[in-house]
Amino acid sequence: IYRTEERQAYFHWFCPILKPAPMHFYKLVKNKKVKFEDLEQAKKFTIGVNRGDWIHTHLLNLGFQENKQLDVAAETEVNFIKLMAGRVDLLINSVEGMNRSLKSRNLPLNSVVKLMTLDLSNQAEICFALNKNSSPELVDKLKQAFTKYLSTKGR
Repeated sequence: IYRTEERQAYFHWFCPILKPAPMHFYKLVKNKKVKFEDLEQAKKFTIGVNRGDWIHTHLLNLGFQENKQLDVAAETEVNFIKLMAGRVDLLINSVEGMNRSLKSRNLPLNSVVKLMTLDLSNQAEICFALNKNSSPELVDKLKQAFTKYLSTKGR
């Protein structure tokens, strides 16, 4: 999960486990009305986001508003279905994530077009998180395993 201020106190953190992937605004290729060159212009459109995830929080911090520009759903699948049905104008996803969603539904990769890359220079780390109430023995075992993992990755 993403390590954010809001989540910091609730978990034991093991970071980072993955490099953050570039995230892009996607639209349906057939949706000709969606055009923009910057984030201010993107506010004219509806964006499907997952409730409480890093992208949701990031867009709120950039001045996007729920029920105006942000259409909040519980999971990525719901947002993808909304995009395909034309119920939202945009999704934000990595190239790999978008391709996986398209392939899982046997849709051509050219069903969507990438419009703009989101600036993630201040993106939170992607981490493994363990509940703060976990047993100290489990936390210690995971710390040892994570340290070993990092040493094999050359970090």
